[in-house]
Amino acid sequence: MSDFRNELTDYICSTFKLEDSLLENIIKQQSEAGGPMMNIGADQGKFINLLVQMSKSREILEVGSYFGYSSVWFGRALKALQDRENCEANHYSLTCVEKSGKQIPIIENNLKKAGLEALTEVINADARAHLDKLIQEERVFDLMFIDADKGNYPTYFKQAEKLVKPGGLLLVDNVLGLHTYEVLDSKTEDKRILAIQEFNKLLAESHSFDGSILTVQAGLAIAIKH
Repeated sequence: MSDFRNELTDYICSTFKLEDSLLENIIKQQSEAGGPMMNIGADQGKFINLLVQMSKSREILEVGSYFGYSSVWFGRALKALQDRENCEANHYSLTCVEKSGKQIPIIENNLKKAGLEALTEVINADARAHLDKLIQEERVFDLMFIDADKGNYPTYFKQAEKLVKPGGLLLVDNVLGLHTYEVLDSKTEDKRILAIQEFNKLLAESHSFDGSILTVQAGLAIAIKH
């Protein structure tokens, strides 16, 4: 998350030249829109890109896409995996679930600019309802990424238990806070932080996932499904 940028993350991003003009333009779109800067960091983007390729995650579910910044990172990882494995595009898929209808054409346009439309599907829906629908359809994914409304993180976790394949990965952003490390505040009354704290406890005590938290940017939970 952009609020967590510092000299160290700037050093990493500039040294490895993690953002190209398309990714930089997505950040610019957010800034010009005047809303919150809710994208993942470029260092997180590169990490999840490499993780997708290393784990060979071919079917990915993203909950919360906003302007499509993380979507491009995931889509590019799938494209790199496709090129390496030399398979047809229908073997690889990124499903993006975004509640805000006004964001849908923006996400789709950014994915099209990245040449990823053949690998991606953008769905305008309430995440909880749509995840329930996917569960009823018995859909499962190699990797699930959650970066949506924080108050529903505990619900998303319980849904993820049914949506992630055995051996699959769960990634969740903002598990340490929103602007600072608010999870350290044991007296917080912020419902979003309370929900994040509950999510972290659910993950720590889970019999379905084996996971932990990386202290990159706003905190990235990573877990493997038993």
